[in-house]
This record gives sequence, structure tokens and C-alpha cells, in this order.
Amino acid sequence: MTPHLYYSARTGAAPLSFEELKPQVVAVLRHLRREGFFQEWMGVECPSGFTPGRLGPEPRQQLELLAGRAGLFPVEARWRGYGEPELFDVIELLYDHVSRPLSPGRWHDHPECGWHYVAFDRAGGREVMRRYLAPLLARYGGGVQLDEAGLSRREARSDGDEVVVIDVRYQATPIMRVPASRAPAAAASLPAFPARRALPQGT
Repeated sequence: MTPHLYYSARTGAAPLSFEELKPQVVAVLRHLRREGFFQEWMGVECPSGFTPGRLGPEPRQQLELLAGRAGLFPVEARWRGYGEPELFDVIELLYDHVSRPLSPGRWHDHPECGWHYVAFDRAGGREVMRRYLAPLLARYGGGVQLDEAGLSRREARSDGDEVVVIDVRYQATPIMRVPASRAPAAAASLPAFPARRALPQGT
């Protein structure tokens, strides 16, 4: 189901602080997990035993190795302590490892379990995750967006008489330099984000 944007969200009348953003992002990730969107990579937690996914028997540790930092997972236990770097790392890590379940596979009739899926659509999973998270990130502001290539952020920094617009996705590489007096007008004509290198299909 695609989330509907109500009046305050559509008009920007209710911007989100970071502390308001965090639980809403976690609610989206929880919903996707319960619907099986992380089963392909992270496996299935089941009362009968853990069924590994493509990340192997220790998926959380594998994701933290990819991020180069510990203490990110499990999200449900850690999110209250997240700052921006931790939350955005988690979003991007899970965006790289989300896929929409296509086939019901095997139903496990247990109150704490459900479907064990066997077929997945990676592009479809990313599309659903973007539909849920992009409106929240837009309300948070700060130049943060989730596009097909992943999470990115633009910032404008003062450099003497110039304003330097950078794309944080590319290690703060300047993408525009303008006189400070022209910064508002120039912001409206920024070039599109270049694509972040995506993980190869089948990895």
C-alpha cells in the first residue's frame, strides 16, 4: 500500500525534527520486515530455528561490517540512540538489501511466524521502501532524499564570499560555487543528483 500524504505533509506545514523522524522511519522498517521484505538477505527468524538468507548466519554483523561501524543492529533495540549518521547508515544498508516477496513459499502456522518466502523482486522492494521513506525525509528537510541509487544529501556551505553546494554522497565534492548574493536563485537550478554506484544484481 502506498502511503497517502495528508494536508500537513503535502504543504510542509508539519516539518519533522530528527527525534520525530526516527520512530517513523523505524515504524516503516518494522512494517517491511514483518511483510518479508528483508527475508531474502537477512533470513527468517522463526520459533523452529533461524533460516539464513543471502547474508549468511550472521546478517546483522555482516551489515555492520559493510558500514564499518558496530552497534547499529538490531534496529528495534538501538534506534533511540541513533544520531543522523547511524540512522542514515541503517536506511542505506537496508535499502541495498531489500526485496519485495513474490511467492508465498511455505506458511508456518505459528503466532510468531508466518510466510517463508522463496522468490523476490529487488527493484520492487526498493520502490516500496522509497514510497514510504521519501515523504518522511522530505518533511525532515536538510537536503536529504532517497532516490533510486540510495540516500543522499546536499548542503550549502559558506566559503567567504561564495556559497559552495556539495553532494555529501560524493565525499563533499563541490557541485556548484556561486556568489553569496546569488545563492537563492542558483539553488533553484541545481543539476540532478548523479547516480550512486549500486550493488551488482545477484551479489
